[in-house]
Amino acid sequence: MKKQIKTGQICAIFIALLPLTKVVCAPSYFAKNCGEKLWQPLIILLLLDLLLLLTCYFIYKKHDNKSFYEILISVYGKPFANGIFILYAIFFFAKTVVPLFEQKIFIENTFYETLPQAPVFYPALIIIFYLALKGLKTFGRTCQIASFITAIGFLLIIFLGIPSADYESLLPLFAFSNKSAPICALTALTYFNDAICLLFFLGSFKAEKKSEFKIFLSYLIPFLCVILFYVTFYGIFDYVALSRKVAISEVGIFSVALINVGRFDHIALFLLALSSIIAVSLPITLSTHCLVQIFGENNRLTISLVLTLMLFGVCVTLSAKYLMVFEFISKYFAPLFVLCGYLLPLLGLGGSNNELQTG
Repeated sequence: MKKQIKTGQICAIFIALLPLTKVVCAPSYFAKNCGEKLWQPLIILLLLDLLLLLTCYFIYKKHDNKSFYEILISVYGKPFANGIFILYAIFFFAKTVVPLFEQKIFIENTFYETLPQAPVFYPALIIIFYLALKGLKTFGRTCQIASFITAIGFLLIIFLGIPSADYESLLPLFAFSNKSAPICALTALTYFNDAICLLFFLGSFKAEKKSEFKIFLSYLIPFLCVILFYVTFYGIFDYVALSRKVAISEVGIFSVALINVGRFDHIALFLLALSSIIAVSLPITLSTHCLVQIFGENNRLTISLVLTLMLFGVCVTLSAKYLMVFEFISKYFAPLFVLCGYLLPLLGLGGSNNELQTG
């Protein structure tokens, strides 16, 4: 397979996109279910994703950077591989819906005093379609720019929020939450499990010196920043945190700098809004990638167009029913998220290089 994406671009994808789908409505959900222990399910999710990154590394080493699709064909046969990739296409499409709805809520509630009558968010679907059509190479290049935008915007928001946070509200630090942290983590998988993306970059990039270390850090550091954001969010709002539905736009509002100068945090929020469109494009791009492996590169235009139109239809019919959609996906799609996110990647550990050469 032609090498399409560099290690640095994979790092940029994680830096640019990992925080953005987790800081809109998810913090209030975690605060509602875990209170001051909202960081506990995040630690669980982080450890699972680091294990998944390690699994991808072993698959890469064992199969000499073959793509996941090629590995499945060589070890289990093409019909089985096609079935798995159809399942992953559904998985990635489902993972797009809730974050996309939340980005719509974020943009409409942050930049408009009253909800706009015109569908101002829907043109973002054109960007989603374009990135899905162009594939991983263009996506990686886009994220090299978006990573700087995300880093500046996200760190500025955290910097504005930290002075207003009372971190004593998180104490006692190591007591268990009233509701099980694993259950909260399970029902919030629609926001997480980004490490699975690396599995689909296999075969599409050439490893460089210390690639594993660079990718590991590019995943770990943004995730730790997300945890810092969550605890800062709860430190600011305490027991009313569960009612602050658009967390990213509210963390910095009590900053002394904003009181003296004005809401220049809107600059950071505008930067994050730009990157967030790219963030919600990644699952659709990967869903397109899965189907292209099955139906061929010649059908990429049709596949990306159909997926985008399906996403548009979901937005038009259901975006006003966000809570219902979130509850449905978190409840009924959780088994699919666990299966595709953490169990099916283990299939890549099967077989051997000899089997791949003779299969």
